[in-house]
Amino acid sequence: MKHSTVIVLGISGVGKTTLCEAFVAKHKTFLHFSASKLLQAATGCSPDRLRLLPKESIIKNQNLLGEALFQKMAGREGYNLIIDAHTIIDNETGLVVVPIEPIASLNPKGFIFLHAAPEVLLQRRLTDNRKRPYRTATELRKQQSIAKGIAYKYARALHKKINLIQSDKFEDFDDAVVNIAES
Repeated sequence: MKHSTVIVLGISGVGKTTLCEAFVAKHKTFLHFSASKLLQAATGCSPDRLRLLPKESIIKNQNLLGEALFQKMAGREGYNLIIDAHTIIDNETGLVVVPIEPIASLNPKGFIFLHAAPEVLLQRRLTDNRKRPYRTATELRKQQSIAKGIAYKYARALHKKINLIQSDKFEDFDDAVVNIAES
């Protein structure tokens, strides 16, 4: 049985992993993978270290996503996948755009772009335990806009559906994942 892959995109701190983990807890036919964890398995480097690499190294590592997913899926045929990933990576010296090729290698059936108010993003990023560069609400608004534009470019280029979901709309998120997987 062929699986469906739904890719959840959004900037760091929007709640991608939280929503994906809650979703798979309720939907046992889905497995969740984080692009950063897939890359950690492929490279042996922590997500924090991977994020701080130079642009060329970040892009090179992103190209490992498809193979890393293939390795993780060995013996797990028949599950649908939900993968959380980024369109841009803030490596503290600038934004690195993730090229479409690594995203395409995941063979997505569709995309969800999660968004939140910049003030909410700022508060989440200040109160969680993950290492992220400090950005103001204004900077986060700009990053989110850039990330959303790139997500829509991915969807157009790959001829896939994209859903824009506010990160606190859990039911909307669940419905969108199921609808993409079943389409």
